[in-house]
Amino acid sequence: MLSNIDEKTTINEIYNDLAKPTVKNIGEIISLVPRAIKAGLQPLEMWILKKEFNTEETKKLLEIKLNKISPEDIVTSEPYV
Repeated sequence: MLSNIDEKTTINEIYNDLAKPTVKNIGEIISLVPRAIKAGLQPLEMWILKKEFNTEETKKLLEIKLNKISPEDIVTSEPYV
């Protein structure tokens, strides 16, 4: 029968020889899933960022133009416009 120290040494050797490389490979494969999802969604993210940028730029341009007009001349447009 193996002593307690020999059992721990044997278990550590088995883990280092067999389980550790397998666990490491499985971890690397599993880490690909979120990376693949992020890569797949990147075009959508870029589209959203461009739309947000364009919206902010439009707001800035409108503010500049509206500052040149007197408040009395600014009216709400008709609903059908």
